[in-house]
Amino acid sequence: MLDKSRFKKHGDNNIYLSPNISLDISIFKYISLPNLLLLLSNQFYISTKKNFSDRLEIGTCFLLFLSDFHIAGDTISEEMMLKSERLREQVRGSGDWLTSCWTLKSEEDYLMWKVYSSDNYCVRVETTVGRLLASLDFLDYEVFVSKMCYEREKYIIKDLTDYAYYKFNYYKGEEELRFYFFPLNGDKREGNGTYFDVKEPLSLIKGITLSPFFPAMTNRKLIEYIKRVHGVNDDIIKFSRI
Repeated sequence: MLDKSRFKKHGDNNIYLSPNISLDISIFKYISLPNLLLLLSNQFYISTKKNFSDRLEIGTCFLLFLSDFHIAGDTISEEMMLKSERLREQVRGSGDWLTSCWTLKSEEDYLMWKVYSSDNYCVRVETTVGRLLASLDFLDYEVFVSKMCYEREKYIIKDLTDYAYYKFNYYKGEEELRFYFFPLNGDKREGNGTYFDVKEPLSLIKGITLSPFFPAMTNRKLIEYIKRVHGVNDDIIKFSRI
């Protein structure tokens, strides 16, 4: 699927990290309140890319591939034409990839609260790359982890791995770190996503920041609930500084 030579394998697991990624890096994710409660109940939702709004992500945006080009005056070979077509077919099929997007931006971001909150009931979860990978049960999957590369819209794609971690410059403020989960049996992912079992939610979660748009009374009730029902400690829960 992706070019494993561009990653470093983590131990004996099916985990492939970009060389510039440390397991100790803190990462953050803006999620809905229902998904937080599911996470605390040992379920973590991972969507397929087909649900993303960006046309580049779902494979419907026209891209220029390196194999599209040839020396002026020469006829492009059938082999190169087939290579480009195969790559375009793989890009179109990438909508079925299980994809988990996180941000490396440690400061809260007002626009990310707005964009990734379906309503005012949202939280920002903090963890580390190592904690996330240690907590999820993905024995039947290969996992690839890397930062996104932000380039101009007419950037030339070299291969499928290049495409997998490429976004337009419009999104560079997100500072995204991305996880892909590929079934080892090669099955195509049906539906919009799946839930992974979480071994120890409280070991995964390093911090929970409540949305700045939460009503004050909801803040208080939510904190009481997650402390009482899920055993979350006071020092993990944080209030937005916005």
